[in-house]
Formats: sequence, C-alpha cells, structure tokens
Amino acid sequence: HIIALLRSREESIRELAGWTLRNLAVNAENKVLIVEEGGLVPLIALLHSMNERAQEHAAGALRSLSVNAENQNLIVQNLGLPPLVALLHSQNAAVQEQAVVCLRNLSVNDENEVKIVQEGALPPLIKLLQSPVERIQEHAAGALRNLSVNNDNKVKIVIEGALPHLIALLRSRDKRVQVQACQTLQNIAVNDENEVAVVREGGLPPLIALLSSPDEELQEHASVVVHNLSENSENKVKIVREGGLPPLISLLTCFNQRLLELTTATIMNLATNPENKVRIAQRGGIAPLIGLLPSSNDLVQEQAMGSLCQLSMNAENKVKIQQEGGLGSIIALLKSPNEQTLIYASEALRHLSMNAQNKEEIEREGALPLLVELLSCPIDEVQEHVAVCLQNLSVNANNKIRIVQVGGLPALIELLRSRNKKVQAQGVVALRNLSVNADNKVYIVDEGGLPPLIALLRSQDENIQEQACGTLWSLSVNSDNRPRIVQEGGLPSLISLLRHANEKIQELAVLTVRNISTTDENKIKIVRLGGLPPLISILRSTNMRVVEQAAGTLWSLSVSEENQIKIVQEDGLQLLIGLLRSPNENVVEQAAGCIRNLSMNDDNDIKIVREGALPPLIYLLGYPDPNIQEHSIVTLRNLSVNVDNKVMIVGEGALPPLINLLRSPYERIQEHAVVTIRNLSLNAENEVMIVQEGGL
Repeated sequence: HIIALLRSREESIRELAGWTLRNLAVNAENKVLIVEEGGLVPLIALLHSMNERAQEHAAGALRSLSVNAENQNLIVQNLGLPPLVALLHSQNAAVQEQAVVCLRNLSVNDENEVKIVQEGALPPLIKLLQSPVERIQEHAAGALRNLSVNNDNKVKIVIEGALPHLIALLRSRDKRVQVQACQTLQNIAVNDENEVAVVREGGLPPLIALLSSPDEELQEHASVVVHNLSENSENKVKIVREGGLPPLISLLTCFNQRLLELTTATIMNLATNPENKVRIAQRGGIAPLIGLLPSSNDLVQEQAMGSLCQLSMNAENKVKIQQEGGLGSIIALLKSPNEQTLIYASEALRHLSMNAQNKEEIEREGALPLLVELLSCPIDEVQEHVAVCLQNLSVNANNKIRIVQVGGLPALIELLRSRNKKVQAQGVVALRNLSVNADNKVYIVDEGGLPPLIALLRSQDENIQEQACGTLWSLSVNSDNRPRIVQEGGLPSLISLLRHANEKIQELAVLTVRNISTTDENKIKIVRLGGLPPLISILRSTNMRVVEQAAGTLWSLSVSEENQIKIVQEDGLQLLIGLLRSPNENVVEQAAGCIRNLSMNDDNDIKIVREGALPPLIYLLGYPDPNIQEHSIVTLRNLSVNVDNKVMIVGEGALPPLINLLRSPYERIQEHAVVTIRNLSLNAENEVMIVQEGGL
C-alpha cells in the first residue's frame, strides 16, 4: 500500500510515502522486501519531483536500499543514475547529501564505477568537495575514492581538477573527511603521472604533517599515499626536501605493525636516491632500521633490511652501519627463510665488505662459515652477492687464510662451473685474491682448481678470461704448480691467449707462460706447442709491459740450445736487437739477456752481428745498470770467438768502453771484459789497437 502511494497524484502523499519507505529501508530485511514489492521504480521516479523534500526522502530511501549488493545493480538497471547525478547539483544540502551517499554506495560495484563516471558524476562530485557541509565533503570524497579504484577513472578524476580540493581536505578538522581524502589520493597516486601531479599540486606538506598526527589511522592513510608517491624518482628527493624524513624515521620506533610496514617500504624507496642515502643517515635513520632487523614481522624485517642494503652503498654509511652495531644483525639474516630478506642481507654485506675495517669486523662477527655455505644457494642473486662479498673480504691477508680454513675453496671452485656468468666471474676473482697467499697456491691446486680455471681461459667473457688467467699466473709463482698446469692441459689455451686482442689478457698469459718456462721440459713444450710466433709477434707491441714480459719469456726459453736456433729461425733476432734501443730499461734488460743466450750458439754468432747488434751492444757497455752491462759484455765475449767478429767488434768502437770496464767495481764484469779483450787480441791488428787505446 505504501509503495502504491508513491504514484499518488498528490505531491504531499508521494512525499510522505517516500519518507515512510526511507525509514523502513533502514532495516536489512526491508531493503529486500521493498524492492521485491516493486518499490524501486517509483522511488527512482520520485527523484524527478520538483519537491525537494520528496527528492530528499526518495534519495534517502535509495541510499539505504543501495547498501544491498543486488539492489546496487537494480538501481542502475532501472535508470537510477541520471536523476541521482542530477541531484548532486541541487541547492539543497540535504538532497545533495542523500544523493552523494547513494552514489557512494553504488560506486562499490565494479561495473558501476564506470557507469557513474559516464553519467557525468565527476564534475559535481568534485564540486561537492568544496561544500561547507563536512558530511557532504566526506561522502563526495568517499565516492571518488571508490571510483578511483578503476584505472581509467584515476586519470579522469585528476583531469577534472579534483587534486587541489582533495589536498585541501587533508587539512580538514573532521577526521572522517581527512581519511576519505587520503584514501582517494592513495588510489590516484598509483598512476605514474598522478604521482607527479599530486606533488605538483602541493600534496606533500599536508601529507607529511599527517605522518605526525596523534591519530594512528590518519598516520596510516597518509603513509600509504606517501609510499605510493615515493615510487617516483623526482618525488624521492622532494619528499625529503619537504621535511618527510623526521616523521618517517620517528615512525620506525612505533608499535603499529601496519605503520612499520608502510614506513620501512617508503624509506627503502627513498634510499635508492644517492642524496637521500646521506640524509637518512644524518637524520638518525640507521639505528632504528637496525633495531627492526630482529622483528617478528617478516615484511618489516625484509624492508628494513632492504633500506639498509640501499644505505650501505654509500661509503660513509658503510662505517656508520658497523658503528651502530648492524653487522651482527645483518649476518644473522643470512639464515633467513625469506628469499628477499636473504638477498638484501647478502647484498648489504657485499657493499659493507668494501670497507677495509669492515673486512675484519665481518670476519670477527662469524660471517665466513655462513657466506661459504651460501655459495651453494640455489638463488643466483644470493650466490653472486656472497661471491663478491668473499672476493672483497679476501683482499684482507688474514681473511685469505680464514676463508680457506672454513672450507671456502671447494665452494668457490664449484662456482667456476656455474652457468651464471656473473657468479662465475666473482668466484674466479675471489680465487685470484686467495691465490696471493703462498699456502693457498698449493691448496687451490690440491682442491682441484686447475681444470675449471683452465676451462675458463676459453670463456667468451673477456673479464672471466682475464681473471682466470690472472689466477693461473698467481698459482704459477709456485714452482710445484708449473708442471701441474701443463699436465692439466693449460699450455695450449695460454699460448692461444698470447694472440688475444685484449692487452691485459695477453700480458697475463705471457706472465704465466714465463713462469711455466722455468723448467727445462716446459721450455721445449712451449715452443713445440707453437709458443714462439705469438711471443715474437708481441715484441712489436707498443705496450711496453707486454713487450717486457714477452722478451723475458724468450730469454727464459733461450736457455735451451734447441730454442736458441728456433728463436732466430722465427725472425725473433731482429726484433730483439731493436729492443736494445728501447727507452724502457726493463725491456732492454730482457732483450739483452735473451740475445746473450742466443749468442752462445755458434750458428747465431754471425747472424747477430749481421743483423746490426754490435752498435747497441757496444752502447750498452756504458749503461748505468750493471746487469745490462753484464748481458752486453757477455754477448760480445761470445761473439768475439768468431774470427770475423773480432775485427767488426773493434771496428764498431768497442775497445774504449771495454777497456773502461776493466775498472768496473764488479769483479764479474771485469772478468768478462778481460776475456773479451783477450779474444779480440788474438787478431794481429787488434793487438796494436788495444795498446793504442790504453788497454795496457
């Protein structure tokens, strides 16, 4: 009967019927019955009334009915949206309030989010944010909050100019208004462009002020918005400049777990900015973050660790984290079952281990066994961070010993076989550092390090090739390792690297081959495996370090009589003679030493002179370095055995410097000088010239 009266011809009766149904619709069962009895259509029709009281009661009844999910769809299906949106423009605040609350209820439905906007609700809803009635402000903001869940609506709400008014409501004296404004901004700020727009429209100051509110609910909502805004790189800086750090850092010591989750997440975002890494530390953020590491809340623990991981990239913070007692707590998280926390903890230690003092402190805190254990972790990121950390720690002399003592070698050697190139690279660098220690040179080889290291010489990654070659060079310093490198098949790959375009790799290969060449057996193998052509080719390089090592290797190889002939046959002689004129003293010494050995072979005596060696050799007799003097005079001594050479040596002006060396402070040089002059004196003409030059 009451529903029928909604169709009465009398305005006053329709108004009273609407009022009655408004009251009845408060009851949950009645919400269903009114609709089942056909009340929805006449109530929607009553919204079109010219009577504001009738409009208010009809909208009020629909407001109550719209709490029911099924009714939300039916109201829209029965064309309730257009009149409800129209009532938002009413001059009557009571009508506005009922209409806006009804639309707020309807906007909970996903489909209705789109339809409400399509009906043009945004402009009047945004206008109502400026209503002098705080309840209307609250519900308008609440409706916009629901609508802003939809991605397209997020953009449209901002385009329609809602931001300044929402931001203004953050300063409302009514908490409910503030909450709805915050939640709407929270949804809107998920959009990348809106993140920038909220800050541009002045959203930061009131949001940051709410972080210090005595009301935890407001703090929480404001924290969500600030967190969303902190995803943007420019906002990271602006949040800090607007004074966001003090309240955020203060919240790190609160007891509200949700606030802690939001705050640690925000600080972690802010800490990715280099300037903020410094400012967070300056504002005292490190200590409370460390304090949260033992938290029973996994997310808080993870994000606190993530924040410290970011902060640890800064050089000063590496020290501060240690000074604040953070190392022990971070190391303890290497046992965390949370994968992300474990990644952050291992990465933080990777950064912290770059500091010289921390290298010692990390070991003292008992990290090494855990780090070694994690080398076998199935998570590639963890493996990489731990390998770099051990690489950094292994620079320290004591740690070189301790890493091996806690069983680090097998795990590091296993990393050389990893399919992950980064992990492989860090493992080989760590081994290279460890191999500097004399005992470790033996242990690495005994633990089976040679086969994978030699295999890495063939890697397509130049950095890995370089580090593997550098490690083998270090290991080859130990004389017992040299034959083992050869036995494991290392020579062919090393000789191949002598032709590498990367000069650093080439140099390390030469250094390793030079060490290996010290044994008689290896001198022959190196040459038979084709080592001479690339070594001789290197003598043409403009890189004097590489040239020095190549000449030094040839010097070592030239001890072998067989090699003395082959070096000359491979056209090494002319290049070696050219190096006697090098401005680099080390290069000169290596070349002179090699030519000295070559001159011991009778077949080479004439060739050395024919290739123009006499002038530079004679010049070197006056060289300030006694070793170079000795190499030169011994070469001349050997050459002077040949009859033709006796004449040519004197003809090139060798007598004055030879005679001068008779007064050398070094007995071995005096002896070589005397023997050389004796050899020369076997020629009749030279007898006279020796006397003329004051030899007597």
